[in-house]
Amino acid sequence: MLPKPLKRPTIASRCSYVVLLCIGLQAVILSPESLQSTREKFDRIVDGHLNAGELIIFSELEINSLLIHSPKMKIPPGISDLSVQLHADQAIVDADVDFETVKMNSKLTPGVLIDLLLRGEHKLRLHCHVDSANGMGLIRITSLYIDDTPLQGTFLEWFLNELLVDQIPAVRFNEPFPLPKNLNYIRLETGRVAIKRF
Repeated sequence: MLPKPLKRPTIASRCSYVVLLCIGLQAVILSPESLQSTREKFDRIVDGHLNAGELIIFSELEINSLLIHSPKMKIPPGISDLSVQLHADQAIVDADVDFETVKMNSKLTPGVLIDLLLRGEHKLRLHCHVDSANGMGLIRITSLYIDDTPLQGTFLEWFLNELLVDQIPAVRFNEPFPLPKNLNYIRLETGRVAIKRF
């Protein structure tokens, strides 16, 4: 059976990808009352309703709950069990990836060697450094591992230039991109994220 055609990301989904990619996650869930308050904060950012100069703070707990419960954040098929360790301007992202599902639901055309080696389910770990100021963001991938094996050469290039671009089209890794919704910066700090509008 042929895979379903891909839908173009909406402005809201592009914004949510940019915000959540730059923020981070923690494997704990908020109470229903706290989740509602967190959703309202997040929706104000995605919908462009922050006041001029307004600063919003999200804890790791809040971000993880958004990832699980927010309808405006869609995880690509084949990617599950996301978790992020936050440091100042840095994050370590862990995820389970089912490459068969990823390839079926994408426009990817990997070469024969990559197609043979990247099959089934694997553990993915991505180290990145995040810079953000004056309405621009930069996510630099510093290392990438599959099942504790560092990727290099052709495999690393395919992941950075093909897989990540296909799965997260709102963000260009290793090159500057404009932040959405008049955001000034998205700043990673230890245990939290600060988001400020111009």
